[in-house]
Amino acid sequence: MKWQGNKNIAAWGFSLALGILAALNISSYWHMHRFIENNKLVANSLEVHDKLEDLLLALTDAETGQRGYIISRDTYFLEPYQTALSGIPKTIQEARKLTAHHLGVQQRLDSLEPLIAKTLALMKERISLLKKGEPEAAVQSVRQKEGLRLMEESRNLIAQIEQDEKIMLEQRLKETEASQAKFLFTLVTGSLTGFGLLGLIFYFLKRDITEQRRAEAALRQREMEFRLVVNNIPAVVFKGYLDGSVDFFDHKVEAMTGYGKADFDARRVKWPELMLKEDLRNAAKIFIRALRTDRAYVREYRIKSKEGKVIWIQERSHIVGKPGGEVEYLSGVFFDISKPKRVEEALRENEDNYRNIFENAVEGIFQSTPQGRLLKVNPAHAQMFGYDSPYEMVNSIADLSQNYVEVERRQVLRKSIEEQGIVRGF
Repeated sequence: MKWQGNKNIAAWGFSLALGILAALNISSYWHMHRFIENNKLVANSLEVHDKLEDLLLALTDAETGQRGYIISRDTYFLEPYQTALSGIPKTIQEARKLTAHHLGVQQRLDSLEPLIAKTLALMKERISLLKKGEPEAAVQSVRQKEGLRLMEESRNLIAQIEQDEKIMLEQRLKETEASQAKFLFTLVTGSLTGFGLLGLIFYFLKRDITEQRRAEAALRQREMEFRLVVNNIPAVVFKGYLDGSVDFFDHKVEAMTGYGKADFDARRVKWPELMLKEDLRNAAKIFIRALRTDRAYVREYRIKSKEGKVIWIQERSHIVGKPGGEVEYLSGVFFDISKPKRVEEALRENEDNYRNIFENAVEGIFQSTPQGRLLKVNPAHAQMFGYDSPYEMVNSIADLSQNYVEVERRQVLRKSIEEQGIVRGF
């Protein structure tokens, strides 16, 4: 009778375990599906950004081409104009299709499309005047700067659309990170729950040798599966408590911090003791905010390893509470993000250094295409040639050769670059 009772309990336990595993699989599938969908949306935002850049470049090519033609009367400059003219409508339609779900962007495109049409019509009118033998009328139209005004309005609208998409991209990236965090949490928590349930089943079956052996085999299998999950996650899985003590489920923490799992198990080391003092306050704020909301949080801070090395940590955790609402423990993972942080800092520093050198150099610095179209100049370069701003110079010079006293020297420079890859002292 007693064995029969244990058998019934075991049956209920196994049913519950299967239910948990089924729920875990369904939840994992759902979170992974959300993660994939969010990644698609992120890719969509990046593609919209590329289309807007293509549109802006096409407008600039068209403007530069028609100015070059008016100034030089060389039909060579009509080629980029014609190419841009045929590609702009298609690019706009592609941008509309990609942003069909975004009403605000669609409204801005509604404003942008007639503005671009007006800009292109003005370019076409100037070229027509020149072809009719009225060059002065064409030049006078350029001097009125109506085209520059239309181009500036178009750039502003494109910049606003890019800003809208940037905000959308940031939101989607946050949603992607949230889906990933919930997936990891569900995976780890569900595995821990299933492991604990199997332990209870083993307890009720321990008096029956045959059932006990079966339970032990099932327990070993589940433990192996759990260890496999924990060992293959590219992070350190932990269970933490309010006093700062932490339980770890494998030995990866030693590679991360220099302290062994035994140091944490024996409570000789507590996690907050490793954190840099200047990061403690912000970390506490994030924890308190999570405690008042959905109890899930992501926070980044620095710790000092046993060897004194500073390591950047990203912690993704969930606060598990008791029935009365008190905190029972924290369940989550630690990621070592030191390398991405170093790369990010190096990129930021290089970008700042380059910008400072470029903007503040007393020498003129410029960047152009091999065909002679200016892409970028610094203030010193613009002032050297009598322009009020870099923007004015870039939009006023159709072919860099016109700045050379000996025009053929530009061709010599271009040929040297093509043959040698670099030219010094030219």
